[in-house]
Amino acid sequence: MYILTEKLRNEYKRLFGKLITKPTKASLIEAIRDRSPVVSVGDMVTYTLLRFDIHMDIAVVDYKTCRGTFANADAIRSMTPNKHNITNDPGTVSDEAYTVVKRAMERDFPINPTLLIEVDGEEDLLLMPAVVHAPGNTVLFYGQPNVGMVAVYPDNELKKTMINFLEMMEDSDGD
Repeated sequence: MYILTEKLRNEYKRLFGKLITKPTKASLIEAIRDRSPVVSVGDMVTYTLLRFDIHMDIAVVDYKTCRGTFANADAIRSMTPNKHNITNDPGTVSDEAYTVVKRAMERDFPINPTLLIEVDGEEDLLLMPAVVHAPGNTVLFYGQPNVGMVAVYPDNELKKTMINFLEMMEDSDGD
């Protein structure tokens, strides 16, 4: 298990892609262009894509937003029968979560219906393994609280950044 240290917490809050402050269907389609797969990490981001009828191959949610219950959780729950439940404590990337996200990113795309990864705990840091294992033409979306959503285009430089984050995190297994 990887644990985010206080030292890394502020560094992880920086933007890793293009900020979309007021998402519209047009701005999201422009951000996606011809990219596939489309992956969302976070409840508000997933709901926004769902509301605009934009297909996601993979959605990672914990049914919380800003540490509170997400009001539109039922809409997300009912969007697909294709679900995988995992546990991932806040401020961590559990071994289970890392493996499930990695395997999801290694699947054949498109995935239809959407693969919904439901997290008991917190999904925030699962952007890291998603970026590390993303195929070349992926677009990932994650939320920037009280600001908007971010479109991420994983290239080798960003993958190295995420690998470095994971390496700098504390390893609870002592490895």
